[in-house]
Amino acid sequence: MLDLTINKICHHENNINTFVKIKELISSQKLAALATQSINGPYINLVAYCAADDLKYICFATSRTTRKFGNLQNTPQAALMVNNSKNQISDFNKAMAVSILGQAIEVFDDERNLMEKEYLERHSNLDTFVKSETCALIKFEVELYILVENFQNITEYHVKSNLMKRH
Repeated sequence: MLDLTINKICHHENNINTFVKIKELISSQKLAALATQSINGPYINLVAYCAADDLKYICFATSRTTRKFGNLQNTPQAALMVNNSKNQISDFNKAMAVSILGQAIEVFDDERNLMEKEYLERHSNLDTFVKSETCALIKFEVELYILVENFQNITEYHVKSNLMKRH
């Protein structure tokens, strides 16, 4: 029987190895699960994303008419999850996942133009959608990455250590 107990939590002081693992994982995937909060409870869906080279933010596009956009307007704190699982038994030992905690804000003007360019370099197939009047470009300002490897090895990478407090 598989032991589901998390027996080891590693807290690293933003070491370069953790940064590289997170960056490689995020770079290898194109979609993330976005978790938002509504008055009725949590809501999760997929978003196509791109990440800043320094991992300080993630960018994604959404229509202003969506539930996720409304949720983010009311509660900007959210989470993203990126993983490289292949839905195989081997995933328990080989797959990695990273939970990304932070705050989402819509960007405008020059900042939007810059992020739109970065976003479309990665997702050129979404050009018409991103340039539509109803599309919002969201900057997800990252506070914390939680990397899970080998099923139960957890490493935290703090982007802005003064924003997250542990009790």
